[in-house]
Amino acid sequence: MLNKDGGIDEYVYAVDQQSISLADALWLCSSIFSKHKSKKDNKKIFLFTNNDEPHSKFSNKQKQAEKRIGDLQDGNVSIFLFPIGEAFDTSKVYQELLMSNEYGSILSGSMTADELLSKICRKGQKKRPVANLVFNVDSNTKFGVKLYNLIRPAPTPKRMQLDKRTNEIVKSVTTKFNAETAETLLPSELMKSTIVSGEKVRLDKNDLTSLKSKFAVGFTLLGFKPIEKLKFHLYLSPASFIYPDEDLVKG
Repeated sequence: MLNKDGGIDEYVYAVDQQSISLADALWLCSSIFSKHKSKKDNKKIFLFTNNDEPHSKFSNKQKQAEKRIGDLQDGNVSIFLFPIGEAFDTSKVYQELLMSNEYGSILSGSMTADELLSKICRKGQKKRPVANLVFNVDSNTKFGVKLYNLIRPAPTPKRMQLDKRTNEIVKSVTTKFNAETAETLLPSELMKSTIVSGEKVRLDKNDLTSLKSKFAVGFTLLGFKPIEKLKFHLYLSPASFIYPDEDLVKG
């Protein structure tokens, strides 16, 4: 069993194939998850095996394993099967057994340690959504989506000013002045402006808050355009990926 530091605390092995119980192994995983209750936890089970038929397809052990997987499914636990060997036949037991596992998957068979390690690293990454939003197709149709950031180069960390005596981070304070009177301006006195029809329109903090509250948070479908209409100079920021979220909108 792996500990929190990545080391092995204890391990056991089965004497023969008849003593193997997949349901007992899943029950142990469930008990470990129940001891560490946190809403931010991403619960995953990685199942490594080269045995494509640990028990008969219609045996009591199969029914017990199905019940355990159903309990884990209710607890939002993902189960990923890592078959070892290209001759691994998932149709014997695991394909039907893991059919109800919505969050997990069955991976292709691995022959080398490097291939297996690469798959583990990909599945081990936490795919946390940036936001959960509503996608409005029209006034009567909407569905939930999750927003994910795509792979992008990691930016260089911003430079921080340090006090040379204590090596502590120096906090900067910005004060705004009126250019004509040199008086200090309060945050409530600051205004923003934009150009509308060639005229400069000023907006204070209350105006901005009112404008933002006029529109619902989320995506609204305005229409479609052919891809050749996309211009490079209209690019504002890196694109994100949206994926349907069935839990956000009920119906």
